[in-house]
Amino acid sequence: MESTDALQVRQHNAITTARYDYTACQLDLLFFLLSKLRREDAPNQEYQIHMNEVVAMTGREWHYKQLKEATESMGSRMFEVENDEAYVQLWMFQKVEYVKGQGFLRIRLSEDIRPYLFELKNNFTSFQLFSALKISSKYAKRIYQAGLAVERHRRDQDLRPRRI
Repeated sequence: MESTDALQVRQHNAITTARYDYTACQLDLLFFLLSKLRREDAPNQEYQIHMNEVVAMTGREWHYKQLKEATESMGSRMFEVENDEAYVQLWMFQKVEYVKGQGFLRIRLSEDIRPYLFELKNNFTSFQLFSALKISSKYAKRIYQAGLAVERHRRDQDLRPRRI
């Protein structure tokens, strides 16, 4: 297993800047899930989030009822993504399952969200999972993501060849 300090979260900037409202708990679960994604994953891949790992990284502990409410709400919320061609409403999850007595969630992503998570050639944000999980406020977590997206955009602009 990778060092927890080395785990990265990567997402398309359409998700970073999309309109959605997640609690700090929901963002932690989302970030932890995104850190588990690998380019070679099968389309119907199920991901497991072990709560003892989340607790170890965040220092915050959630109970079954809190997790159930958090994942229930996550499943019903949509991401709104707008570009020049379309306005798209996406749901992140096909399935979220809390395995009773085992202390982990089993999650399957929706097919429509996968391009925003896997096909990341440009216009994406990347950050350390550990850093994002240490932030406790949902607003600070979103500002952290947005700031990193702006920083990457500026860096990419600086690397472009210039005409003289």
